[in-house]
Amino acid sequence: MQLADLERARKEKASMSDAERAASARRNSELALLAINGVGKGVTKADVENAEKLGRAAMLAQPVGETMAQGMTVANFGKDVTKMSDAELGAVNLSTPDANKASAEH
Repeated sequence: MQLADLERARKEKASMSDAERAASARRNSELALLAINGVGKGVTKADVENAEKLGRAAMLAQPVGETMAQGMTVANFGKDVTKMSDAELGAVNLSTPDANKASAEH
């Protein structure tokens, strides 16, 4: 399925005019800038203290996927989705913008 999606996206991009491609590139750049500017905004004093206590070696020993999961679930959904019950997860579509609101209600 992913390969079909990639091929469809390639075809759509190939059919775009130069102006449409430029607008798409500008939009992607703006979205990337918004994402970069948001990085680290949720870091608390306790997070910094914990990082200093653990030390660089201990922090680097944690698998990247685990680190990303911890940060993304809390930052994006208001609570750690790994701690949500199956019923709570079933009620939340994590790929929609409404996920924040839905997880906050549970």
